[in-house]
Amino acid sequence: MFTIVIAPLPVPGHVNPSLRLARSLQRAGHRVVYLGIPEIEDEVRAEGFDFRAVFGDVLPKGRVAELRGAASRLKGFSLLGFLRTQVLALNQVLLRLEAGELEGVLREVGAELLVCDEKLRHLAVLGHGLKLPVLQMNVTVPPEFIPLPAGAKRGPGRGAAIPFEGLLVALGLVPRLRASLEALAKKHGYPLRRERGHLALERALSPELLLCPREFAEVRVKGAPGEYCFTEPCIDLERQEADFPWEQLDDGRPLVSFALGTLAGNSPHHRSLLQAAFDAAALRPDWRFVIAVGSTFDPASFPARANVVAVRVAPQLGLLRRAAVMVNHAGTNSVKECIAFGVPMVAIPLQFDQPDIGRLVEMHGVGRVLAPRDVTAERLAAALDDVLDTDSYRDACLKLREHFRRAEAGPGAAGAIEDFLARRASRLPDGAQVPATG
Repeated sequence: MFTIVIAPLPVPGHVNPSLRLARSLQRAGHRVVYLGIPEIEDEVRAEGFDFRAVFGDVLPKGRVAELRGAASRLKGFSLLGFLRTQVLALNQVLLRLEAGELEGVLREVGAELLVCDEKLRHLAVLGHGLKLPVLQMNVTVPPEFIPLPAGAKRGPGRGAAIPFEGLLVALGLVPRLRASLEALAKKHGYPLRRERGHLALERALSPELLLCPREFAEVRVKGAPGEYCFTEPCIDLERQEADFPWEQLDDGRPLVSFALGTLAGNSPHHRSLLQAAFDAAALRPDWRFVIAVGSTFDPASFPARANVVAVRVAPQLGLLRRAAVMVNHAGTNSVKECIAFGVPMVAIPLQFDQPDIGRLVEMHGVGRVLAPRDVTAERLAAALDDVLDTDSYRDACLKLREHFRRAEAGPGAAGAIEDFLARRASRLPDGAQVPATG
């Protein structure tokens, strides 16, 4: 059995799928230790896992939530001043990483495998320097798996250089991520690659662990052998969810669940999309809507509708057990959860990887996709009509759900990691002991 350290990005969309991975490993007999800033410590410990908090003196509990709120609330010089303060804190963390602070932590917990978020590439380099096996945990689908629409061009790529990055770093508006990654790579002998204008890690040294079955990611494009490890869908059905007035849903009307993710407040379209949802509910009084407005807004600031339950945070898994359709932001976790419950969707991609995942929704045929700038109450209601009235969307969900269930019925996420460790062990010199993976 192994001691496995999991280091997710400290936001719900990255922590939640890691919990299923951690449970699978724990049930297989492995020791799991989470590593991260105090922001997620209480949540992870409440789920029954050990947690090692780091950098709490510069990134105390509440800092990430404060940053999300400020990004949607502050404007102009007030926002710039706040961001410079956060960049200063991040730069302190990067300097301490380069100085070796986490190396002692990983040795102290007895790490034998490091599973770090794909967004935390510095940790993968650090793990390599400690001669640890490293997997980069990717909670979405890499863009190279998803074909572009005709005439479109692929963006600059993950980890791409920011225009005028040197100037922005000097002004304290952007953290020194690139310089720190290069310094760590030099210190630990990690061979960074330059690919389409950005620094890339060698996946042969630290493959990506995709938290989904192969059938979900590989629609038309196949991954290179040895660069990716596929798992089960990693939907944690045991995670704790928000309280909810379930008695308000006992009227038998078709249920529409509307939620645009934790980071929707960063989008300039957020308020107008919420308003469109409330207005669409007025156009469809025979349906029941649950609308999660997020932490940025007060549910009472929207017009009251007799067929709407408005909350800040909704219990997504509980609602999907009852929903006829979901409106989401094409977040990978939300899309996988809809498929797992056989619920077709209307996806409104807002930012980050969501346009790519929206294309995946269309290619799998599990829902409709609307551009946020084009959403009106009428168009949203019409898209919901289409998804509810067309059997092919639900049929596609059920077909893909069978792949999910087969992946879950096997060795699960722990099996993929044990296979990886066994392959790594087989590369040891002749006569070296191969660790047990049972």
